[in-house]
Amino acid sequence: MKSKKFVKIRGVNNLSDARYCSGMMVNVIGFNLDTNRKDGISIESFKAITKWIQGPQIAGEFDDMELDLIHNYLTRIELDVIETSNPSFLAPLLDSGKEIYLKINLDSIADEKALFNKIKEGQIAHKIVICSSGKSYDKPLLKNLRNHFKKDEQIINGFNLDLNQIDFWPAIEIIASPEGKTGYKDYGEVMDILEHINEQD
Repeated sequence: MKSKKFVKIRGVNNLSDARYCSGMMVNVIGFNLDTNRKDGISIESFKAITKWIQGPQIAGEFDDMELDLIHNYLTRIELDVIETSNPSFLAPLLDSGKEIYLKINLDSIADEKALFNKIKEGQIAHKIVICSSGKSYDKPLLKNLRNHFKKDEQIINGFNLDLNQIDFWPAIEIIASPEGKTGYKDYGEVMDILEHINEQD
């Protein structure tokens, strides 16, 4: 049974993660299509993996990739969701007929005012993913975000996934982990969080 909580998985680049998360009935499985990134994936690998996914939506994570390059990808692969970190791309990408997500990385945000302005810019997006490269989040900022958006299903919490925090949020994002050896996978935090959510349901 699909969880009541909206769950997105970020940066999947192996079949083990894709099949596991599909079996756990997450909502969205994301693939970083910038091959220059550590978790980036080629079009060939993307196609080989996604043909095994049934149920979850497929997201292309484009970060700060230029708009014309994103459009080029859209002619070559099938996506349900397009995610960009550039707010100015939201309106033109909506014309694609896909769901559009805005990614906001807290690492590049100076203060609360800048963050809330960024969220305001992203209001036309279907979802706004707020993430961080690590767990070095600002606790007052976390509290203020939670107070403002804890019931807002547009906001996806991808920056603080402590088990005592995720219950406050209707939507979360979990970062996939690399596969050490093909077929051998420690699902680590992904499994811990998904099992916790299933227990709450």
